[in-house]
Amino acid sequence: MPPNCRFEVDDVDDTWVYNQPFDYIHGRYVISFSSDQAKLFRNIYDNLKPGGYVEIMETLMQVESVDSSLTGHILYKWNRLLVEGNPVSSDRATVADSLLIIFVADDKL
Repeated sequence: MPPNCRFEVDDVDDTWVYNQPFDYIHGRYVISFSSDQAKLFRNIYDNLKPGGYVEIMETLMQVESVDSSLTGHILYKWNRLLVEGNPVSSDRATVADSLLIIFVADDKL
């Protein structure tokens, strides 16, 4: 690993207490499971160097089958509980809808 590279693993919903801003912030499945997406993006913005990069990967994790063969299967039940427990999906909103609301509501981003 290059000497100018370091990794920080933390809870995105906790207070961000880093000593210096980042050149690059990467997250996976952080938006849909964050309790406050607007605060998350404010923290990212506040902790990113000017000209820095943000990369976030989100996907819809809903298990389905074309022939309904997963109905009643433990994998289907696990996935349904996962989706229902997701703050974004439990509000019947999509990640994209949530981001649109955040960016339109906060003209500083």
